[in-house]
Amino acid sequence: MKKYKISIILCFLVVFATLFTPTASAYTPPPEVEVHAGSVYMVNLETNTVVYQKNATASIYPASVTKLMTALVALEQTPDLTKTITVYDDVVDDLWNTGAASAWLKPGEQVTMEQLLNLLLIPSACDAANVIAIEVSGSVEGFVALMNQKAAQLGMKNTVYVNPHGLHDDRQVTTAYDLYLLAKEIIQHPELTKICSTVTYTLPKTNMSDERTYTTTNYMINPSSSWYYKRVQGLKTGYTDAAGRNLVSLAEKDGQRYLSVVMNCPAEKLNGYDVHKEFDTTYDLLYWAFTELEYKNVINTTQPVEEIKVTLCDETDYVKLVPEKEFFAMVPKQSQDNVILVPHVTATTLEAPIEKGAVLGTATVMCAGEEIGTVNLVAQTACERDTGSYLWDRTKKGVMAVLSSPWFYVPVLLLLSAIIVLVVWNIRVNQRRRRLWQSKVRKNNDDR
Repeated sequence: MKKYKISIILCFLVVFATLFTPTASAYTPPPEVEVHAGSVYMVNLETNTVVYQKNATASIYPASVTKLMTALVALEQTPDLTKTITVYDDVVDDLWNTGAASAWLKPGEQVTMEQLLNLLLIPSACDAANVIAIEVSGSVEGFVALMNQKAAQLGMKNTVYVNPHGLHDDRQVTTAYDLYLLAKEIIQHPELTKICSTVTYTLPKTNMSDERTYTTTNYMINPSSSWYYKRVQGLKTGYTDAAGRNLVSLAEKDGQRYLSVVMNCPAEKLNGYDVHKEFDTTYDLLYWAFTELEYKNVINTTQPVEEIKVTLCDETDYVKLVPEKEFFAMVPKQSQDNVILVPHVTATTLEAPIEKGAVLGTATVMCAGEEIGTVNLVAQTACERDTGSYLWDRTKKGVMAVLSSPWFYVPVLLLLSAIIVLVVWNIRVNQRRRRLWQSKVRKNNDDR
């Protein structure tokens, strides 16, 4: 019989790869991709594949990325975005001397919620955040409560908000993973996604000011910037001394979309100019993903992965196991040779009949040492039962079952006991007869 030793070989390969190759995964960027960030979380949205992460659940300060939650809550709480809102008197009181980005809204100035959202997300205006909070909830504290409530609904378990604009507060924290959850919700709202991808915005003339034009803080969507990358469609920047430079991005190419969260990049200067490592890191990661990763089938459904011994079949004494169906995954190009299947089969022997396609186990799909999924293993061919072998097998098993049953020994013991009793009784009867005969012989001798 030709035996397939694939499972042993695969296990050896996994152990060998673990022990004798550098630590790497299916989604390890090449050395030229420099990640200048404390926390990163990057996901391919079409396949829900996490292609890169670094300290994704570590606590970080969100800075102005906070404004994504402010915008989401405002949108959900405002039925009419065109409603006129009057800027309250002390709008800038808590922003004075903080260096906060501002749209320079004036007390008594009339704007709409739609205009405030544009000011909030494009130039990252902190005064717009305060106006929104007061308009929606009557107080900043009430609005922050809504922000935390929404965070809980989205599963942002490690996020706490204490203000709507993101100015530093030791208590206001989040994680790269939580911000991914927030960004994923943001892009479900086209009006917010559109604003986040807008380069310049002109606020029409108001009751107190002429029209004003604002430019996005996200240089990656600005064609006039050296950091421009045409694949990026937003979403939000953030910066404070404590938080570092932060960036949440949505990018698309050839039908593949990525959400990238890059946080806590160093705030450096070179020759007096700001160095934006958040843009560099995001560009490098996205460019690598778009050029080196692809969504494809990585499993051959005709190549046996394992085999199991089969009895009661006159045509074969083993059944080959193959993957149940094709398995598509986002993997590095030219990765076919790096994909292996590690089988998990508990049965060592099966009885015929076995139907073709019967699920007999599972296999872990490994790519470059990283688990990327699981598939069912099924019988490649049917194994028909041989009637003669089946009857003979059942006869043998029936006899063995009887012989091994405790109830079989009860009548046997009773029979043996009866035989022993009969033998003992017979011996005693014969002994008595012999004594009587001997006694009669002695008596006859005495009479002579």
